[in-house]
Amino acid sequence: MVAEVHSRSWRQFKETLSLLTLALRLKRSRADLVYKMLGTHNNLAEESLFLNLGYWEHATTYDGACTALARELAKDAHVKDGQAVLDAGCGFGEASAFWSDTYKLSRLVALNITESQIEVGRKRWADKKVEFVLGSALDMPFESASFDTILALESSFHFPDRVQFFREALRILKPGGTLAIADFFPLDVKITIKQRFKEWLGRGFWQIPQANWIGLQKVQDQLKAIGFKHVSLRDVSPFVFKPFKIFAKDRIKDPKVSQRLHPLLAKAWGGAHSGLERSQYVVLIVKKQN
Repeated sequence: MVAEVHSRSWRQFKETLSLLTLALRLKRSRADLVYKMLGTHNNLAEESLFLNLGYWEHATTYDGACTALARELAKDAHVKDGQAVLDAGCGFGEASAFWSDTYKLSRLVALNITESQIEVGRKRWADKKVEFVLGSALDMPFESASFDTILALESSFHFPDRVQFFREALRILKPGGTLAIADFFPLDVKITIKQRFKEWLGRGFWQIPQANWIGLQKVQDQLKAIGFKHVSLRDVSPFVFKPFKIFAKDRIKDPKVSQRLHPLLAKAWGGAHSGLERSQYVVLIVKKQN
């Protein structure tokens, strides 16, 4: 028992240092540090290792909401049996495992830059037809024209150079291939100094580079300039932000959950998105020209 308490205290100390690094932005774009720190214990999931906001239209649990978001993204992307699919920024591979069970894909690759998550994913989903690859979304280790669909579920906002990710996506997609993005983008609204500070804290915690914190129209312009063709756009904000916030604030009150969470991360989960609420959460689908 004493050893367990000591181990938890030491872990929390190291996590505190990581949080300070993120808050002070001592290192540029450390999304890998965020997710390494969240690990398998600093999350809100019931049974899964999902780390996104979820889609709450009909869901009553976090795991259910995150699974629903993965389902919505694949549905809008028109993923079909026989396709070669890339999960860009796969986390622990929860969404990849779901897609593996849902579709009979010719190939399913889960790409991530965080080594610890790739290791967990490989062990956790050893029985799934998922190929876990350690690598950067800015320089993907794949041949050109090798995928039918790329799914970026709440990941591209982390990338140090999102435009470079778009270029790489265009390169590795087959002609007519689809890039599907589920992400949030700031609205063009006036905000107070206090709101701007909260937004800054939120971006700091989730490691969203300033260059990525731009409106949806500018992102669509970037995609068009690179060579993508717009297909569809669906704003799902009402089913994401507010219900997740309600869930998170209630979830961290659970003694079993609060015990495993770092105290500062418990506060972060409860309020880290408060500065990002003046955003729109969308499912955006674009295609590579034939």
